[in-house]
Amino acid sequence: MSDADLLDTVTSTATELADLLADDDTLEPDVRELLFSLADGLRRSAQTFKMTGAEGVARERDLLVGRLTTNVGLREHVRSHPRAVEVIGRFLTRTTLVASFFTTAVDAGEDVQKIIQAITAG
Repeated sequence: MSDADLLDTVTSTATELADLLADDDTLEPDVRELLFSLADGLRRSAQTFKMTGAEGVARERDLLVGRLTTNVGLREHVRSHPRAVEVIGRFLTRTTLVASFFTTAVDAGEDVQKIIQAITAG
């Protein structure tokens, strides 16, 4: 994945999440908070991409994975919202290569595909 592709993924995901928050009032408060946090982090990551590059994106991805893997209730709320699952799943899938270079989960020997599956499986 080139830097331009990664930046496009980050920017489009931030936009999709912001649109989801603006248009969907059915989301649980915890899910809205997670999506707002992710959208804001991705927006900042896109703005500082020239400085932080793929590592900045990987940090934001780690935060998302960490929150979803440690908070079962939050993960269940995300699972119950098909649009949120679609956006988050696409982001995680498109940034897997970045994760394989930078994330602590991968450094610790975790299987990224299993993490994605655990978060997005319905």
